[in-house]
Amino acid sequence: MIPARSLFVDIAILLALAAIAAIGYLYSPLLLPKSDISVRPDPACDLNREACRARLPDGGEVELSLSPHPIPVARPIKIQVQVSGPTAATVDRMEVDFAGTTMNMGYNRATLSPLGNGRFTGETSIPLCITGHMTWQGTLIATTDRQHITVPFEFEAPIAEDSGSTAR
Repeated sequence: MIPARSLFVDIAILLALAAIAAIGYLYSPLLLPKSDISVRPDPACDLNREACRARLPDGGEVELSLSPHPIPVARPIKIQVQVSGPTAATVDRMEVDFAGTTMNMGYNRATLSPLGNGRFTGETSIPLCITGHMTWQGTLIATTDRQHITVPFEFEAPIAEDSGSTAR
């Protein structure tokens, strides 16, 4: 016969594991952006120098601008997004998720404020990577009433001492 205390501990462990699984399922969209459509920007574009664009499936465009240039770490970054074409009128929410491509840098997602006419703005900062330069992926997440559109933009961010220098 199994002692009552051992059975209680086993049930408590199973309930805790079920709760962890449920929480993970509910919050996974925060860590892994959901995407119905993913489009690629021009790989030659450098966000450290200029705004970058990607063509949307409906023929419109999305443009991301981060400033100042070069993009600093541990300092405020201004984010501007412009959506054109049919998608512009249907975007309900715009976010930018920043992730290190070679190292987990934690949760870094900014929700942008709508300005009207497909324009969004916001401010954020990205953390300092102690290894030096970091390749970041800034994924635009545009949410419409029917779908999630993601656009992954890659850029380099210097170490803090290089943040104030000019782009080369």
